[in-house]
Amino acid sequence: MSNDTTQPTLSSRHQGSLADRIDALELVDLLALASFESSRDDHAPISSTLRFTFELAGRLRQAQVLQLLEDAPRGLVWGQARAIYDPIAWAYLADPLERGVMRHHLAMRIQQRVADGATEGALWLWQRLADAEFESYGAHLLRRHQMEPTWARALVDRTESELEELCLAQRRAVLWLGLKEGAATFLRTKGDAKQCLDAIVSEIRRQARWLRRHQPLASEWVPSTAWRQPLLLRSFLAAIPLGHRYWTEVPSVAAIEASR
Repeated sequence: MSNDTTQPTLSSRHQGSLADRIDALELVDLLALASFESSRDDHAPISSTLRFTFELAGRLRQAQVLQLLEDAPRGLVWGQARAIYDPIAWAYLADPLERGVMRHHLAMRIQQRVADGATEGALWLWQRLADAEFESYGAHLLRRHQMEPTWARALVDRTESELEELCLAQRRAVLWLGLKEGAATFLRTKGDAKQCLDAIVSEIRRQARWLRRHQPLASEWVPSTAWRQPLLLRSFLAAIPLGHRYWTEVPSVAAIEASR
């Protein structure tokens, strides 16, 4: 995936300490920054897709906190950092705090934002996490069936309205069934991209309608504990302790408030 538009040349540093800029961040950006920080020594992705990770980096750049480097350098200089798992590196746009101080400062600010409410931001992030997970799972299934993993983004765009009333576990279920139909079409049409995508989308929509009518239990579609959990999801669930309900409930203000 090209990320040229999200990784411009470094701009000059702005005035104000990094701590001051962190203090001004909303919950979403605090959790994003905490995930970037964790990625420096945790072998897990920042989010489910690089697309979403770049979007979060763009938000942090807008807040004058950090900026992605065009290439991940082999040797870092002062004020730079890199992720272990994701192929990204960044530079802070103000003098960085010592790592332990930074993480403690972030934890305190996250706790404060949650105590103050921040329900709207938490709901937005839950919805975006679900979209990113759907795309990531779709890419995984497409790759497993020897189809083009980049089709996953089109599947998200074309089925979004059908899936709004489904929890993430149910979305994973209809995606699995859709890809099963897509795999059969792939073989029958000798890999015709349009026919494969149309077949997958049609089956996802059909299965989604059935799920909305019958509402079966969705727990069997929750990932196993062996799944490598993205750092942003880990940070989100630590701040908003939904637990299993993250997967089995439709994102809502009521679910977030019930978790407190």
